[in-house]
Amino acid sequence: MSPSDTDISDETLTAYLNGALSQPEADMVADALIDSPALAARLSALEVPISELRPALSQMLEEMPPGVLPPSHDRSTQGRRGGLIMAGFALLLGLGIGAFAIPRPPPGWHDDVARIQALYVADTLRVTDQTPEATADQLALVAARLGRSLAPATDVPGLAFKRAQIMGFRGQALAQLAYLAEDETPIALYVLKSAEKAALTTTRLEGLDAASWSDGAYAFLLIGGTDPARIKAAALHVQAAL
Repeated sequence: MSPSDTDISDETLTAYLNGALSQPEADMVADALIDSPALAARLSALEVPISELRPALSQMLEEMPPGVLPPSHDRSTQGRRGGLIMAGFALLLGLGIGAFAIPRPPPGWHDDVARIQALYVADTLRVTDQTPEATADQLALVAARLGRSLAPATDVPGLAFKRAQIMGFRGQALAQLAYLAEDETPIALYVLKSAEKAALTTTRLEGLDAASWSDGAYAFLLIGGTDPARIKAAALHVQAAL
């Protein structure tokens, strides 16, 4: 039995445009689009012309600190252009739709994330040196899935940025930016959507020092090591940068 137009939400249509649905889900939406001009019109309304996307995409790229993109980086290269345009497209859609329904963070998410971070050792990240192009792709994917660019948080005094990735946590996208401190202590920034607002506070989770805050749209947790002063200083820097 095919779903009606109203059974398919804008979030599902956005995921369809982003290629984020499973094959059965994508097939279901495709079949519904064939039978429903109204649904096709809703999908069309969600599409952003490339000419309107480029300024926002350029701004996202300019936010990346020096060193993330090489000076000779050619943004007109066909393969890179396609990937960044799609990521930026998804970012704009995420910003537009996410404003209507920002979820609360799952209860106890700090503890669950801390248990993950406690498994990290220096070797986990020491071998993750990658090209600037790969880093840019990772940051673009994170921005697309999260609805917010975290590129400014890659430049933190005393921390060497290693990678960015999207994880899943109880049905929500959870972004992770991983770093190594100067003494090779693994540290990570975790970000997910949250409608709550809270000032920066420090704590200790799973034997690791941590700092958390939320700005009414996203919740942040910076965690790693056993140096509370380092974590607080880095968290204040990230909070100001974002």
